[in-house]
Amino acid sequence: MKKILLTYCLLILSTLAFTQQREDEMIDVDALDIRAYEKVMNDRFPLDKRGKGSGFKQYQRELEVRKLHTDKNGRVLNSGAMNQKAMDDYFRAYPQSNSMLSTTHTGFWSNTGGSNITFAGTGYAGGIGRVNCMAAHPNNANIYYAGTPAGGLWKTTDNFNSWMPLTDGMVSPGVSAVVLSPSDFDHIYILTGDGDGRHSYSAGIMESKDGGFTWAPTGLQFGTTELKRGYALIIDPQNSEHMVASFGDGVYTTFDGWDTFTFSALGKCYDVEFKPGDAGTVLSLIHISEPTRQAEIS
Repeated sequence: MKKILLTYCLLILSTLAFTQQREDEMIDVDALDIRAYEKVMNDRFPLDKRGKGSGFKQYQRELEVRKLHTDKNGRVLNSGAMNQKAMDDYFRAYPQSNSMLSTTHTGFWSNTGGSNITFAGTGYAGGIGRVNCMAAHPNNANIYYAGTPAGGLWKTTDNFNSWMPLTDGMVSPGVSAVVLSPSDFDHIYILTGDGDGRHSYSAGIMESKDGGFTWAPTGLQFGTTELKRGYALIIDPQNSEHMVASFGDGVYTTFDGWDTFTFSALGKCYDVEFKPGDAGTVLSLIHISEPTRQAEIS
């Protein structure tokens, strides 16, 4: 059986310090029901500490969204997986409606302004939406893909002058990573969810074989009670079936395009990269107290 050596390291000490600070400042909502989470956060933000920049507004926003996706006991559910399941059930009941996936992508969007952005001096610029990831077409300098936290995947074919949405026929998932198959540039994989901003859980990995116009789930899909946060997805440049995806609880690896996969519970993994010239070694940024950790998985 093929073995892969995964080396997990923190790049610099300041990275460890930043990551530790970020973890300490955020309550793990995934471990709490909605009522317990609300109580903990209200205790954390007394009335005199709810001003601008305190984080209280972001907490309130997250709380209101999560209240929409809980079970009768207040347990938070994976809304991305819930939406994906609902859509799959609908298409099974009404298979003729599946044609919508290839007919909702005729619109093009272009920038109409808002380019004069004033920064506050702290890196914050109000009104700017996030883009989580991008991918470039290797043989066409005019084609790029952009994944957004809640608006799905977008594509430009004219070097950023206009954009078209590729996932409007889906459940409008967040996209944390997008990769193109090295053997077929129209074969695209996206890692759903918004791990960076914690705005949505991952429903798994989706794939398109026609440049993003129609989509299908891969074998890596999560259930409504699996609160997974995805961060990175990479594909072996020499083997399009070999991919690695990082999540908040570890790393998934496949050698057959996600028909099957293995999971290594290695803790919160923010990023993964193949070692240049050696896809048998994967470097990963993980949240641990030690400077390095190594693990060999089969």
